[in-house]
Amino acid sequence: MESKDLSPKPNDNYILTPDEERAISEKAEELYAKRIAPYAPDLASPTREAIINFQKLVFVVDHYFEHNQQLNPAFLNSFWNQFEKFLDDLQMPKELQATLLQDIKDYADIEASIRIGRKLAEYEIRFFYFKKSCDVRMQRHIIRYLNTQPALSSEPEIIRDILEEIEDDVDDIAEDELTPFGGNRFLEILNSKNIEKFDEYTTFINSLPNAPQDLVQRILDKMSKFKL
Repeated sequence: MESKDLSPKPNDNYILTPDEERAISEKAEELYAKRIAPYAPDLASPTREAIINFQKLVFVVDHYFEHNQQLNPAFLNSFWNQFEKFLDDLQMPKELQATLLQDIKDYADIEASIRIGRKLAEYEIRFFYFKKSCDVRMQRHIIRYLNTQPALSSEPEIIRDILEEIEDDVDDIAEDELTPFGGNRFLEILNSKNIEKFDEYTTFINSLPNAPQDLVQRILDKMSKFKL
């Protein structure tokens, strides 16, 4: 895709090209089909569309952080306000809203810290990938809220989220090399040739209790293709 000027504009609306909007819409539809539809197949059409639009917003936030060195506070406030409106429209209790939004704001703070020279490898590995998987956790909690179930994630679910986020980092190496602020911790470590931090991945993945072994082995196999 042709490189675009995505520098902050003098308002709180982040503008995407038609191609970028189309790609984000397709990605949101695919994610809904994979992660949400199997667990909430009978949602009314307006609710389904609202959740897909919510995921589109998550991807727009990702795009903004990936392509902009200087972060515009007006944009960020606009994103948080849109998230709050979505959760308000679902009549979600404010306490639960605050919990869901805090996760994504925490990860935004991690992304922002790259701009002031902090390395992603400085963040403890479990903490980093727990926060980076916040959107998956938010989707799960929203589904459970809509199904009148406790909006919580179990430890095995969190472990799977973390492992899948690590796998995404490994899978996205080529793509993230093209974006200066992609938030890919694994790529940063490869580029720094930090053997200790590289080996930490294997140690950490093998230490997770009750982790899906097929997923663990798949990630380890993919990682073994990279050498420092």
